[in-house]
Amino acid sequence: MARSIGRDQEQYFSFAREGPEKSGPFLNFRTLKMNPGLCFKHDFNPLPQFAGASSGAFHMSAYEDRPNTALIVIDVQNGVVDFAKNRDVVVSIIAGLVERARSTELNVIWVQHSEDDMPIDSEYWQIVPELKPAKTDRIIRKEWRSSFEETDLEQVLEELQVGHLIVSGAQSNYCVRHTIHAAIERGIDITLIEDAHTTMDESWNGTQIPAELIIAELNRACADYDLPDSFVRVVSSEKIRF
Repeated sequence: MARSIGRDQEQYFSFAREGPEKSGPFLNFRTLKMNPGLCFKHDFNPLPQFAGASSGAFHMSAYEDRPNTALIVIDVQNGVVDFAKNRDVVVSIIAGLVERARSTELNVIWVQHSEDDMPIDSEYWQIVPELKPAKTDRIIRKEWRSSFEETDLEQVLEELQVGHLIVSGAQSNYCVRHTIHAAIERGIDITLIEDAHTTMDESWNGTQIPAELIIAELNRACADYDLPDSFVRVVSSEKIRF
């Protein structure tokens, strides 16, 4: 069930402006969104900590009945990342994220893209050999840039009670970007791992666009990106907590 924050719910968060030792006025939703640091005054954080930056991000999913987090690995397939920027480094980082997620029993969701040049079961379509989905992991097959479009991802998230996705994969400017936007527009919170997504060099009308700038631009565009009932945060793989 999606949560709605209205004027009559501005005292939704039950903690005091002055910290736990005093009983001052409650912070309202709008104040908190504009000044997120306030809730960490006196090292006081009454909200459940979500899998995010060690500096103190918190989970505010639009879905009251989806308290869980999942790691999603988007399109890390031979035909997608073979010539991607820092391919081996990014794949290694993702492998580490998968291992850490499994160690805490966090759900891992894999996405595999297919198209005419990358048909299902072809070598290009296979997930890279360094990454091995477990039998219990969910695998989403897609044909569009958004991992939600004509797939069962939304149903999988509902079944797993997931309201927050930790995002990694490829390509930064295509399927990663479109999946992030599709998720937050559905009220699902996002943590983008800034060093766990990649792409290739691009060009437009004769202008060369290096991959490192594409990656950096997505990180910058997603930093502190809020919608009324969802948000995106960007953290490094070293700072993410499971």
